[in-house]
Amino acid sequence: MSDESCPYKLEPQDIYDTVMAYCQSCQSRIDIPIVHNEASNIQYQLVSVPVGTILSDKLDNCKAFCNNCGKTNIIERQNKVKDYEVFTVKLDCSNMDAGTDSWYEHTSSAIGDGHPRKF
Repeated sequence: MSDESCPYKLEPQDIYDTVMAYCQSCQSRIDIPIVHNEASNIQYQLVSVPVGTILSDKLDNCKAFCNNCGKTNIIERQNKVKDYEVFTVKLDCSNMDAGTDSWYEHTSSAIGDGHPRKF
């Protein structure tokens, strides 16, 4: 989400819809403002976003910041179900340390099964 659509930086006359989701790290509520030309200050839950709207298009791959824990969540579109879009929320790990993943990079066994063990 860009800075111009942040609810704290909007002018009072700007109209936006709000989508409610929950942080995948701390389970706190996140209100995601979506500014678009058909907005009418309606609040949706992530599970009830109408199909085929500008709102659902703008929500796809949107980044939502959690004010409680400071983590960034990514909203991704999944398959459509009846009259609603289905989205998932996942943590944005792009700026996090690789941790133990680096232990397994560029290693393989002698038999080539991809397992990092070395005998």
